[in-house]
Amino acid sequence: MSDYNSIRCAIIQPAVPTYRSEFFDDLRKELSIDIYASDIDFLGVNSDNNIHFFKIGRFIKFFSLFWHSNLPIFRIIKNYNLIILNGNPRILNYMILFFLCKITHVKVIWWGHGWTGGSRGLSALIRRHIMQYADTVWLYTKKEADEFKSLSIVGLGNGVPFSWFDSNPYISKIGNNLKIQLLFVGRITPKANLEVIIRALSLLDNRFSLVVIGAGSHYEECKSLCSSLNLNTRISFLGPIYNHEIIKKYFKDSDLFVYGGDIGLSLIHSFSQSLPVIIHDDFKSHMPEISAFSPNSHGFVFKKNNFISLQKAILRYSELSVLNRRVMRCSCYATAYVNYNTRAMSIIAIKSIKRLFRN
Repeated sequence: MSDYNSIRCAIIQPAVPTYRSEFFDDLRKELSIDIYASDIDFLGVNSDNNIHFFKIGRFIKFFSLFWHSNLPIFRIIKNYNLIILNGNPRILNYMILFFLCKITHVKVIWWGHGWTGGSRGLSALIRRHIMQYADTVWLYTKKEADEFKSLSIVGLGNGVPFSWFDSNPYISKIGNNLKIQLLFVGRITPKANLEVIIRALSLLDNRFSLVVIGAGSHYEECKSLCSSLNLNTRISFLGPIYNHEIIKKYFKDSDLFVYGGDIGLSLIHSFSQSLPVIIHDDFKSHMPEISAFSPNSHGFVFKKNNFISLQKAILRYSELSVLNRRVMRCSCYATAYVNYNTRAMSIIAIKSIKRLFRN
């Protein structure tokens, strides 16, 4: 048997966001782990200062490539016998660290996407080729991992912290045909396509309202569109909210989570609050978490970029009976509770690490 206490692990990430906190806590209960990350990554995601990690430099951009400044590559190789590395080939010194680990026989786990939304061309092929040189690969979902048919490639089931889950999912708002509140939570960028939701709302009557939580480069444009369509009394722009207990309240008060662009972890977040989801029908452009979604069981789909189709999808939900709404909510919650949460992730991750060090 291997002595798992001898495992000295370094996790290298662009940032350590809040939704990873419980996952890292669970890993640290089993293993000696240090985390290296920036206080903010190249996408603007902030690290949670309540998570203990070694803060290194920020990112320097070279065209579409990045360099994570002050990453102590040689110290990491010297001090650790397991590296869990963010699997983004565009971060150049991560790839240098990866290949140095292979040369020096330091075990390395590649943690990343098997594919990303809209990225299935040459860059995806390069990423999928490089990652197979890792000792173990952690992908976001089981569906991605199953494509490889390899015991060393596992799907973690990318999820949200267990503490975020609705503690009373079966008494959440079921609603009726009189009032339907839609909810959007996320970064307001062109990619999120909040505009298609606003335009769909303009075709619906006053029974329907929208709450928007988040900020971003397209925030003012969306507010201007709201005003031009005379929707100021039906759309509430709340800005960014970081307190998850407050966010839970808005989930509980809403009937539907609606996302106009390519959805990722927001899908699982919605499921954890037993809230059905409406998303567009181009599944290949969504992020890997889309594998958790089953149309008609977890919500509905609309034709991509088509606000008339989105309007019809929202109306379709509003016409469901109370019983069918409850069944849909239960299906959403059960999917996240069983397979897409940090507790389930940590069990799979720890099992794969111990397999890697087994004699």
